[in-house]
Amino acid sequence: MDDIVTDVVKGVVYGSLEWIKDQAKKYAEDHKKGNIKIVTDKETFKVIKEQKKLPELHLFTKYITDPVLCQLYHAGVALRYFETNVEKRDELRTKIRNMYGVKGLRIAEFIQNGYFMKYLTVVMAREKTENAIKKDLKLFFENFDKHVTVVQETDKNEKNAREIVMRINSNLPRTYIIFGSGKAAKKSSDIKKIVLAEISNYVVEEYVYVMKRAYFFNKEE
Repeated sequence: MDDIVTDVVKGVVYGSLEWIKDQAKKYAEDHKKGNIKIVTDKETFKVIKEQKKLPELHLFTKYITDPVLCQLYHAGVALRYFETNVEKRDELRTKIRNMYGVKGLRIAEFIQNGYFMKYLTVVMAREKTENAIKKDLKLFFENFDKHVTVVQETDKNEKNAREIVMRINSNLPRTYIIFGSGKAAKKSSDIKKIVLAEISNYVVEEYVYVMKRAYFFNKEE
Protein backbone atom coordinates (compact mmCIF):
# COMPACT_ATOMS: atom_id res chain seq x y z
CA MET A 1 0.00 0.00 0.00
CA ASP A 2 2.78 2.44 0.86
CA ASP A 3 4.22 2.07 -2.63
CA ILE A 4 0.99 3.03 -4.38
CA VAL A 5 1.59 6.35 -6.10
CA THR A 6 0.29 7.91 -9.26
CA ASP A 7 2.32 8.03 -12.42
CA VAL A 8 2.53 11.79 -11.99
CA VAL A 9 3.95 11.39 -8.51
CA LYS A 10 6.35 8.75 -9.80
CA GLY A 11 7.62 11.52 -12.03
CA VAL A 12 8.22 13.61 -8.92
CA VAL A 13 9.83 10.76 -6.98
CA TYR A 14 11.81 9.03 -9.70
CA GLY A 15 11.71 11.31 -12.69
CA SER A 16 13.69 14.19 -14.09
CA LEU A 17 13.18 17.52 -15.79
CA GLU A 18 13.31 15.64 -19.10
CA TRP A 19 10.34 13.60 -17.94
CA ILE A 20 8.38 16.79 -17.29
CA LYS A 21 9.15 18.17 -20.74
CA ASP A 22 8.22 14.91 -22.44
CA GLN A 23 4.93 14.66 -20.56
CA ALA A 24 3.91 18.32 -20.57
CA LYS A 25 2.11 18.29 -23.91
CA LYS A 26 0.26 15.04 -23.15
CA TYR A 27 -0.86 16.20 -19.70
CA ALA A 28 -1.97 19.56 -21.01
CA GLU A 29 -4.14 17.87 -23.62
CA ASP A 30 -5.47 15.24 -21.20
CA HIS A 31 -6.37 17.83 -18.59
CA LYS A 32 -7.98 20.04 -21.22
CA LYS A 33 -10.22 17.11 -22.12
CA GLY A 34 -10.81 16.30 -18.46
CA ASN A 35 -9.28 12.87 -19.02
CA ILE A 36 -6.48 11.88 -16.65
CA LYS A 37 -4.73 9.11 -18.58
CA ILE A 38 -1.91 8.32 -16.17
CA VAL A 39 -2.54 4.72 -15.14
CA THR A 40 0.37 2.68 -16.44
CA ASP A 41 0.49 -0.27 -14.01
CA LYS A 42 -1.61 -2.10 -11.44
CA GLU A 43 0.27 -0.45 -8.59
CA THR A 44 -1.03 3.01 -9.46
CA PHE A 45 -4.60 1.98 -10.18
CA LYS A 46 -6.08 2.25 -6.69
CA VAL A 47 -4.86 5.79 -5.96
CA ILE A 48 -5.84 6.99 -9.43
CA LYS A 49 -9.29 5.48 -9.00
CA GLU A 50 -9.71 7.19 -5.64
CA GLN A 51 -8.47 10.55 -6.98
CA LYS A 52 -10.97 10.43 -9.81
CA LYS A 53 -13.74 10.36 -7.21
CA LEU A 54 -12.63 13.65 -5.68
CA PRO A 55 -14.80 16.64 -6.66
CA GLU A 56 -11.65 18.69 -6.07
CA LEU A 57 -9.92 17.03 -9.03
CA HIS A 58 -12.74 17.86 -11.42
CA LEU A 59 -12.84 21.48 -10.29
CA PHE A 60 -9.06 21.82 -10.42
CA THR A 61 -8.82 20.51 -13.97
CA LYS A 62 -11.84 22.55 -15.05
CA TYR A 63 -10.09 25.79 -14.25
CA ILE A 64 -6.39 24.89 -14.49
CA THR A 65 -4.63 23.25 -17.42
CA ASP A 66 -1.00 24.16 -16.73
CA PRO A 67 0.81 20.77 -16.80
CA VAL A 68 3.18 21.53 -13.92
CA LEU A 69 0.34 22.72 -11.67
CA CYS A 70 -1.61 19.60 -12.57
CA GLN A 71 1.39 17.49 -11.55
CA LEU A 72 1.69 19.45 -8.31
CA TYR A 73 -2.00 18.83 -7.69
CA HIS A 74 -1.42 15.08 -7.79
CA ALA A 75 1.72 15.47 -5.68
CA GLY A 76 -0.32 17.40 -3.10
CA VAL A 77 -2.99 14.71 -3.02
CA ALA A 78 -0.25 12.10 -2.58
CA LEU A 79 1.14 14.06 0.37
CA ARG A 80 -2.34 14.01 1.85
CA TYR A 81 -2.58 10.26 1.24
CA PHE A 82 0.77 9.65 2.96
CA GLU A 83 0.20 12.21 5.73
CA THR A 84 0.34 9.64 8.54
CA ASN A 85 3.30 7.82 6.99
CA VAL A 86 6.02 10.24 8.08
CA GLU A 87 8.88 8.50 6.29
CA LYS A 88 7.05 8.30 2.97
CA ARG A 89 5.65 11.81 3.30
CA ASP A 90 9.05 13.35 4.04
CA GLU A 91 10.67 11.43 1.19
CA LEU A 92 8.03 12.75 -1.18
CA ARG A 93 8.39 16.30 0.15
CA THR A 94 12.13 16.16 -0.53
CA LYS A 95 11.61 14.92 -4.07
CA ILE A 96 9.01 17.60 -4.81
CA ARG A 97 11.31 20.32 -3.48
CA ASN A 98 14.28 19.03 -5.48
CA MET A 99 12.28 19.01 -8.70
CA TYR A 100 9.96 22.01 -8.34
CA GLY A 101 11.77 24.14 -5.77
CA VAL A 102 10.39 25.56 -2.55
CA LYS A 103 7.52 27.28 -4.36
CA GLY A 104 6.41 23.98 -5.91
CA LEU A 105 6.54 22.28 -2.53
CA ARG A 106 4.47 25.05 -0.95
CA ILE A 107 1.84 24.74 -3.69
CA ALA A 108 1.72 20.97 -3.13
CA GLU A 109 1.29 21.57 0.63
CA PHE A 110 -1.46 24.10 -0.10
CA ILE A 111 -3.31 21.40 -2.05
CA GLN A 112 -2.45 18.71 0.50
CA ASN A 113 -4.23 20.63 3.24
CA GLY A 114 -7.38 21.24 1.19
CA TYR A 115 -6.91 24.98 0.87
CA PHE A 116 -7.32 25.04 -2.90
CA MET A 117 -11.01 24.22 -2.53
CA LYS A 118 -11.42 26.90 0.12
CA TYR A 119 -9.70 29.48 -2.08
CA LEU A 120 -11.78 28.45 -5.08
CA THR A 121 -14.91 29.05 -3.01
CA VAL A 122 -13.70 32.59 -2.31
CA VAL A 123 -12.95 33.21 -5.99
CA MET A 124 -16.28 31.82 -7.20
CA ALA A 125 -18.11 34.12 -4.77
CA ARG A 126 -16.51 37.25 -6.23
CA GLU A 127 -16.11 36.40 -9.92
CA LYS A 128 -19.07 36.14 -12.28
CA THR A 129 -17.66 34.19 -15.23
CA GLU A 130 -15.63 31.05 -15.80
CA ASN A 131 -12.92 33.02 -17.61
CA ALA A 132 -12.62 35.41 -14.68
CA ILE A 133 -12.20 32.48 -12.29
CA LYS A 134 -9.51 30.96 -14.52
CA LYS A 135 -7.68 34.30 -14.70
CA ASP A 136 -7.80 34.73 -10.92
CA LEU A 137 -6.42 31.22 -10.31
CA LYS A 138 -3.71 31.67 -12.94
CA LEU A 139 -2.48 34.91 -11.35
CA PHE A 140 -2.77 33.41 -7.86
CA PHE A 141 -0.46 30.48 -8.62
CA GLU A 142 1.92 32.58 -10.74
CA ASN A 143 2.31 34.95 -7.78
CA PHE A 144 1.92 32.33 -5.07
CA ASP A 145 4.76 33.71 -2.93
CA LYS A 146 3.08 37.13 -2.93
CA HIS A 147 -0.25 35.71 -1.78
CA VAL A 148 0.61 32.89 0.62
CA THR A 149 2.82 32.39 3.65
CA VAL A 150 3.44 28.85 4.88
CA VAL A 151 4.53 29.28 8.49
CA GLN A 152 7.46 27.14 9.63
CA GLU A 153 8.25 25.99 13.14
CA THR A 154 11.49 28.02 13.19
CA ASP A 155 9.92 31.29 11.99
CA LYS A 156 10.09 34.39 14.15
CA ASN A 157 6.60 35.76 14.68
CA GLU A 158 7.39 39.48 14.58
CA LYS A 159 9.73 39.21 11.60
CA ASN A 160 7.32 37.06 9.64
CA ALA A 161 4.39 39.32 10.43
CA ARG A 162 6.32 42.42 9.26
CA GLU A 163 7.12 40.73 5.96
CA ILE A 164 3.49 39.77 5.44
CA VAL A 165 2.27 43.28 6.23
CA MET A 166 4.74 44.70 3.69
CA ARG A 167 3.54 42.26 1.02
CA ILE A 168 -0.10 43.09 1.66
CA ASN A 169 0.47 46.84 1.64
CA SER A 170 2.66 46.65 -1.47
CA ASN A 171 0.60 44.25 -3.56
CA LEU A 172 -2.91 44.76 -2.16
CA PRO A 173 -3.92 41.17 -2.92
CA ARG A 174 -7.61 40.40 -2.95
CA THR A 175 -6.79 37.41 -0.75
CA TYR A 176 -3.73 36.70 1.38
CA ILE A 177 -3.37 33.33 3.07
CA ILE A 178 -1.37 32.29 6.13
CA PHE A 179 -1.26 28.67 7.17
CA GLY A 180 0.76 26.36 9.37
CA SER A 181 0.65 22.73 10.47
CA GLY A 182 1.91 20.78 13.45
CA LYS A 183 4.06 22.87 15.75
CA ALA A 184 3.75 25.81 13.34
CA ALA A 185 -0.04 25.96 13.77
CA LYS A 186 0.16 28.06 16.95
CA LYS A 187 2.72 30.35 15.33
CA SER A 188 0.40 30.98 12.39
CA SER A 189 -2.31 32.04 14.85
CA ASP A 190 0.06 34.44 16.62
CA ILE A 191 1.27 35.90 13.32
CA LYS A 192 -2.32 36.36 12.15
CA LYS A 193 -3.10 38.48 15.20
CA ILE A 194 -0.09 40.73 14.63
CA VAL A 195 -0.88 41.18 10.92
CA LEU A 196 -4.55 41.90 11.53
CA ALA A 197 -3.64 44.71 13.91
CA GLU A 198 -1.43 46.36 11.27
CA ILE A 199 -3.64 46.32 8.16
CA SER A 200 -7.06 47.65 7.26
CA ASN A 201 -9.89 46.78 4.86
CA TYR A 202 -9.40 43.04 5.22
CA VAL A 203 -11.63 40.48 6.88
CA VAL A 204 -10.33 37.10 8.04
CA GLU A 205 -11.81 33.67 7.54
CA GLU A 206 -10.35 31.06 9.90
CA TYR A 207 -10.02 27.33 9.30
CA VAL A 208 -8.99 25.40 12.39
CA TYR A 209 -8.24 21.68 12.51
CA VAL A 210 -6.57 19.52 15.14
CA MET A 211 -3.00 20.50 14.24
CA LYS A 212 -3.62 22.89 11.35
CA ARG A 213 -4.50 26.56 11.11
CA ALA A 214 -5.30 28.64 8.03
CA TYR A 215 -6.26 32.29 7.79
CA PHE A 216 -7.70 33.86 4.63
CA PHE A 217 -7.38 37.64 4.61
CA ASN A 218 -10.00 38.79 2.07
CA LYS A 219 -10.00 42.38 0.90
CA GLU A 220 -13.24 44.23 1.45
CA GLU A 221 -14.70 45.22 -1.92
